Amino acid sequence: MSRVETVYVVHHCHTDIGYTHDPPVVWDLQERFLDEAVALAARDADLEGDHAFRWTVETTEPLRRWLENASPEQIRQFRDLEAAGRIEVTGMPLNVTPLYDADQLAESLRGLEDLRGRGLTIRHAMNCDVNGQSWPLVDVLLDAGIESFSMAINTHMGGVPPRPDAFWWQAPSGRRLLTLNGFHYMWGWRFGIGRDAASLRDEWWPRLDKHLEAVGYGLRSLLVQTTHPFGDNGSGDPDLGSFIEAWNAAGHAPRLVLATPSMWVDAVRAELKDGVELPVRRGDWTDFWNFGAGSSAREVRVNRASRDRLRTADALAAAVPDPASRRSHARYRDDARRHLDLFDEHTWGVDTSISAPHGEDTTAQWHHKATEAWRARSLSLLLQRDGLAALAARVPRPTAAEPGTDLEDATAFSPGDGTASRADHGLVVFNPLPFARTVSGPVSHHVLSPRGTPQDATAGRHFQDHGSARDDLRDHLDPTKGGATHVLPPTAVPGFGYAVVPHDALAALEDVLEARPEPSRKTDDATVETDRFRVTFDLEAGGIASLVDRALDHEWVDQEADWPLAGFVHEEVDDHEHEWPRRRLFEGQWAAETIELPSGWQPDWPARRRGPSEVVAHRVFRSPWGVTVVQHLRAPGVDGLVRQRVDVPLAPGLERALEVETAWEMTTSTH
Repeated sequence: MSRVETVYVVHHCHTDIGYTHDPPVVWDLQERFLDEAVALAARDADLEGDHAFRWTVETTEPLRRWLENASPEQIRQFRDLEAAGRIEVTGMPLNVTPLYDADQLAESLRGLEDLRGRGLTIRHAMNCDVNGQSWPLVDVLLDAGIESFSMAINTHMGGVPPRPDAFWWQAPSGRRLLTLNGFHYMWGWRFGIGRDAASLRDEWWPRLDKHLEAVGYGLRSLLVQTTHPFGDNGSGDPDLGSFIEAWNAAGHAPRLVLATPSMWVDAVRAELKDGVELPVRRGDWTDFWNFGAGSSAREVRVNRASRDRLRTADALAAAVPDPASRRSHARYRDDARRHLDLFDEHTWGVDTSISAPHGEDTTAQWHHKATEAWRARSLSLLLQRDGLAALAARVPRPTAAEPGTDLEDATAFSPGDGTASRADHGLVVFNPLPFARTVSGPVSHHVLSPRGTPQDATAGRHFQDHGSARDDLRDHLDPTKGGATHVLPPTAVPGFGYAVVPHDALAALEDVLEARPEPSRKTDDATVETDRFRVTFDLEAGGIASLVDRALDHEWVDQEADWPLAGFVHEEVDDHEHEWPRRRLFEGQWAAETIELPSGWQPDWPARRRGPSEVVAHRVFRSPWGVTVVQHLRAPGVDGLVRQRVDVPLAPGLERALEVETAWEMTTSTH
C-alpha cells in the first residue's frame, strides 16, 4: 500500500470570474468570501491542532479588491492571521490560461510587490481548473520569489498526466521549482472529507490508497484540495474543522490536517532532507483544455494586438518625456493591463452556456467577458497613440529618409522650438523591439491626413487610435479597402528606435498595384509564383491545392487528402434529433467511483463534415510587398461568406513564409 501518513487538506474558494454568477456579482461575492474566511480563522485563532480553520487565498486579484474596500481593522486582522499561518496568500493573480505570454505573466505578478509591502509572505502559487501552463512560467515564478507551485487540473473535456505527482519543474534557465500535479480542486469533498466519514474510511481511502501505489506516489505527505459544498465561487466551510477533529480523535488513518499549501511544502522538504528524491521534468505543461479561446477567435486576436500596443506604449512612456502622454499612461496603464489579463483568464461563460446558448445568463456573461478584450483595445490604442504623438513632436522635420540611431537623438527637440514636425511632413515609424527591422506595407489615410491642426495636440491625434490599415485589412481581407491609400517602401528601423520617411517617399497604393507586367492589378489566376513558391489554389472548394517549394523542389500538399491545405471544413454532430447534441460528443461520468473520472469523450461520435459549396470570388493582387490571394467562399454553418486571404511575401527575410487569414461569422448551433 502507499506510504501516505498525513493528508494536508487545503481549503479555498475556486475563483471563476463568471460561470456561477455574472462577473460583477462574482467580484462582490469574492469579497464576502474573504470576510467569511477572516471571521472563521479569527474564530479558531486560539485553537491549536490539526482542525483549526485555515484558508488559502487561491488568487490575488480578489484580495486586491478586498483590500481596497476593507477597513484598517479588517486589514490588520487579515495580516495577523496570515502571519500566524491561519491564512495563506498564493501568488497567481487568477486562474490563467496559456494565452498569457512570458511578458504578460511577469506583468501579472507585479502586484506581489504591493502585497509583500503590506507585510504578507507569499511563497507558493497555485492554479486550478486549467490543464496546463507554458514553460516560461517557471522562471517568472522564481523571479517573483515563488518557491513552489501546484496545479489542480479539471479533466472535464481535458487530460492530465498520472497524478498526484510531486516533481522538480526545471525552468529554461536551468533553475528548479518544486511542483505538484495534484488532484482536482474539489476532490476532497468528493472523497468524503467534510461530508461523510464512513464513505471516506470504507470506500474512498482504500481506493485512493491503491491509486497512490499504482502511480508510484512515494511521499508520506499528500495534498488534497477542497471547496465549499457549493463548488466554484464558494465560501469557507465552517464545519470542516469539526469533521477533521472527529476523524483524528477516532484514530482513523491517515491523519487529516486542515492546512495551507506551504504546510505541505514544508513537510515535503523535510522528506527531501531524509533522502527522498523527486523526478526532474522540463518543458511545457501541455494545455489540453481551454474552453472559449477557439469560440471567440476575434477577441483573442484583438487581445493579442492590445498586448503588443501596451508594450509599445510602455517603451515610449519610458523614453519620451511628455506631460500629456505621461498623465494618460499613469491613469490608464494598469487598468488596460488588468482588462487584458481578465480576458485571458480561464472562465469563458456561464454554466448553462451549452444547454442554453441563447439564454440571458449566457448572453450576459459573454458580453462581460468580451468587454474585457474591447476595453483593453481602447486603452491600449489611447496609450500607444499618445506615446507616438509625443515622439513625433520631438522629431526634426525630415529632409531624407534617415533612421534615428536611438531615442536619445530625438530628446533635444521639443514642441514649439521650430523643429517639431507635422504629420504632413513625414511619417515617423517606431520600432519597440530591441533588434533592427525592415518594415513595409500599406499606410492608412487616417495616419497621413489627421483631423485638426498641428497646434492641437488632442484632436490632431484622433485618428491614430482608429487602428492600423492592417487591422482594417484583417476585417475586409482586401488590400484595396480599409483606408489604405499609400505604401511604405521597405524601411530599415533600428532596434528601439525610429525612422522618418518623407511623404514624397511614399507611393500611392493605386500606382504600385498597377506597377507590374500584368495589364490589370486584379487577376483570376489559379496559380501564383514567386522566386520561392508556386501556389495553386482550388477554384471550386477554396484553399490551396498545391504548394511547391521551388528551392527544395518539393510538393508540400498531399494530393490524396480529403481536404485542401488551408481549406474550410464545417464539422457537426450528424444527429439533429438529439435534444442535447453535445452529449453525442461528450458526457461526463461524474458519478463514477474511480479516483480519476473516466473520459466522457465519445471517440465514435457521428460526425458530418462539409466543405464550401462555391468559391464566390477569387482575386490575386500583386504589390511590391508580395502577392495576396483573396477568396470568398459559400460554406455551411456560416452567417454570410467565409473570407480567406493568403499572403505570399516578397520582402527579404520573409519570403520563406506564407500567411493565411480566415474570417467568418460563427453561429451558436450546439450541433
